[in-house]
Amino acid sequence: MRPYSAARDRFIPETEAAAIIAALPIAIIVVDAENRIRDVNPAGEQLLQGAKTVLYGVDLAEFLVADSPVFGLISARTSVSWP
Repeated sequence: MRPYSAARDRFIPETEAAAIIAALPIAIIVVDAENRIRDVNPAGEQLLQGAKTVLYGVDLAEFLVADSPVFGLISARTSVSWP
């Protein structure tokens, strides 16, 4: 039996993470600093009614009204520094 290693077990492999995110029933939409779509899971594709390959690079504002609280959430999140 191998001894427990926090460093080794800290993160799940990227392929497993992608599978988990793809299986989530909630929409996950990843945007860049200019609010362009960079990734979506299948629920995000369904919400935005488009395929990931078509949505890539599209401005999120194409789907939301200008004063949507989503933009405030994105702005607040990007102003937080990570440890």
